[in-house]
Amino acid sequence: EIRSAVKKVAWGFFLIYIHFNLGTFDILPDWAGYALMVSALSVIALEEESAKLIKPFGTILVVWNVIEWVLNIFGLQMYLNYVSLIPSAINLYFTFQLFTNLAGIAEKYSCPQSKRILLLRTINVIFTVTNTILLYLGIITEGGEVYTVLTVAILAVGVVIMLAILITLFSLAASLEQKEQEAAALQQASESTDGIIAPENTEDAQQ
Repeated sequence: EIRSAVKKVAWGFFLIYIHFNLGTFDILPDWAGYALMVSALSVIALEEESAKLIKPFGTILVVWNVIEWVLNIFGLQMYLNYVSLIPSAINLYFTFQLFTNLAGIAEKYSCPQSKRILLLRTINVIFTVTNTILLYLGIITEGGEVYTVLTVAILAVGVVIMLAILITLFSLAASLEQKEQEAAALQQASESTDGIIAPENTEDAQQ
């Protein structure tokens, strides 16, 4: 069901954003987050057909992050220079389209998060592109090492965006659950009404 799919996406972003390391071992790996999102796409595609287009890209992100995760366990890193921009670009397209699909679902079910998701989609694109450019120019440092005021500002903005995305997606899942409950209550009330009317119609027919 769509509510469960949206909740999977929300938890997927949680795993990508939150890191808990034991030495070089990441207990909450990014690949698990992408895998959760990919597993939700089949259900999302029932509501938003274009979601099928990003499933291969999500799979690529899972594989890429599994490789990085395994290498990090052994204290290794991939030094591919500008080649690493490819998964960054894939991630940007993947999240952009996913946000678009989630906004479409929110609008379809009359959930209040639709416009907020579209706004966060735009903000996320601007932030990701800016952050990537600054990293490759060496203006800010990678790995959370803080040397400049700009780096601190970027980190702070990133945290705010991360929290906004998580809160919005989990609230969308809650709204969809409420819509499901309302629909179920209406159906139950309709069935109860039909059960009351039916005997009256039968009695009229006998007269």
